Amino acid sequence: MTDRERALAEEAMAIVPVVINAMGKSYPGIKRKLRSIDGQSVAYMAICRAAQTYDETKSKITTYFSSAIRNALLKELARSQRLKYDSPDRVPYELAERMAQRQSGRSQMLPAALSVLPAAERRLVASRYVYGMSIREIAVVFQLNEKLVRSRLKIAVRTLSQLLGTEDLPPG
Repeated sequence: MTDRERALAEEAMAIVPVVINAMGKSYPGIKRKLRSIDGQSVAYMAICRAAQTYDETKSKITTYFSSAIRNALLKELARSQRLKYDSPDRVPYELAERMAQRQSGRSQMLPAALSVLPAAERRLVASRYVYGMSIREIAVVFQLNEKLVRSRLKIAVRTLSQLLGTEDLPPG
């Protein structure tokens, strides 16, 4: 790292708390997550990389480094979330077992929950989530407006979510 790049990096370090505060307002709950990944270190590495390519004739220091810091933090957060779910050694066995039991219980309750829905909504849900049809395809098959299909699917999914006691069903 050259002296010029080191000076830029030191100047840009003053931007880190401002970027983290701005991200906290844009993304609720992100400050806690940033502490879990050591956001300061990620930000410093992003600054060091960005200092090598910064051109003062093209942008301001604050704009350039704020973008670099924000992008690096979001990328690292996404990576840490993927690691949490992708690697089986990171999920405790008890937690995985509870999740499987909960999912199994929901799948056993699904036929009863579906029977509560009106027949037309059941057909829409089956077309979308069982047969994988697009909103447009469903609208053509059932001769409905696409907005109507979307709203009916949304209502049906909300009803199923309430009946199954979950909010993580796929969106309409």
